[in-house]
Amino acid sequence: MRVSVGKWIRSEKGKQVIVTTVSAILLSLLYVFIWGFSAQDGEESSGLSYAVSEKVTLLWETISHGDFTESYREELALWLEHPIRKMAHFCEYMIMGILMFGIWRPWQKTNRKMVLITILALVLSASVDEIHQFFVPDRFPSPLDVLLDTCGGTFGLFLVDRITLAFQDRGRSGH
Repeated sequence: MRVSVGKWIRSEKGKQVIVTTVSAILLSLLYVFIWGFSAQDGEESSGLSYAVSEKVTLLWETISHGDFTESYREELALWLEHPIRKMAHFCEYMIMGILMFGIWRPWQKTNRKMVLITILALVLSASVDEIHQFFVPDRFPSPLDVLLDTCGGTFGLFLVDRITLAFQDRGRSGH
C-alpha cells in the first residue's frame, strides 16, 4: 500500500516527526548560538552587551520623546548592560525549554517524569555552558547564571505546556 508524501505529512505520525525534527534542528542551532556567545572573551562579550544596551537606550529615548544628553545615554547604557545580559540568558534558555518540549511532547502527554528529565537537561546544558566559560579569557562561570538559565528554560517549558493545553481544551469544546 502506497501513501503519498502529502498524506503522510498530514497524518498524526507525520506531524509528530516534523515537529520533533524541526525542534531538534532549532535546538541544535540554539546550542551553537549559545556556545558562540560563551566563547567570546570578556572584552568582546561586554562590548556586545554594551552595544545592545546603547540601542535600548536610544529606543527608550525615542519612545519617551526624550532629549538625553550624551553622558546620560552612556550612564543609562552602562546601567542597562547587566540586566540586558541576564534577560538574554533567561530568554535563550526559555527558547531551549520550548524546543525541548517540542522534541518529546508530540510523542507523549506531559507527565512529571518528562518535565523532570527536561529540567535536568536544562540544568546540564546551563552547567556545561558555564564550565565552558571557565576556559575563556576574562570569563567566569556563575552558579547564579545556571539558576537563571534553568528558570528561563523551566518557564518556557511550562509556558508552552499551558498554551498547548489551552488549544487542546479549545479544540474539545468546539470553538
